[in-house]
Amino acid sequence: MNKISKPNKVSYITKIALLAAMGFVLMYLEFSVPFFAAWPWLKLSISHVPTIIGGLTLGPLGAIGIAVVKNIIFFLVRNSGFAGVGELADLLLGISFALAPALLYKKLRTDKSALFGIIIGAVCMVIAALLLNVFVFLPLLGMGNVNISAYIIQALVPFNLLRVVIEGTISYILFKRLKKVLFSY
Repeated sequence: MNKISKPNKVSYITKIALLAAMGFVLMYLEFSVPFFAAWPWLKLSISHVPTIIGGLTLGPLGAIGIAVVKNIIFFLVRNSGFAGVGELADLLLGISFALAPALLYKKLRTDKSALFGIIIGAVCMVIAALLLNVFVFLPLLGMGNVNISAYIIQALVPFNLLRVVIEGTISYILFKRLKKVLFSY
């Protein structure tokens, strides 16, 4: 088993903390999309970008660590007001988006594998959003009376497609530009 040396362990934890802090700040920069006004809980943000970049540079465990730390801090500081369901949703969807690029880039360290991983992660997140909303989040919030098929077709899938395109594009562009710096420390 490979042991991480003490300076590398400190650097690894520091990167997780910094990226989690960036993700936490980006969670505050959320906004409603007018097209989805009938579903006010759907807010667009780019808070998964640090998780994806962290996954590409630190691996899958780094991505999970960033997502967990970011959402715990957000829950403790701001709290979405829905008994942590919003933070749980962000955590699970962020991990579902970031794991594919992290795993693929860990195996094949090329720009194409990073891009392909982000695309696979985007598909995984849309599917996870669909399943988790229908079977977990809406029931937890007591919103079982929502017209599920209309919600899925008119809001959930289009909203998450928009979100993954924006976050995936930003993540890939930033990763390409910053990867030399991110891997040098």
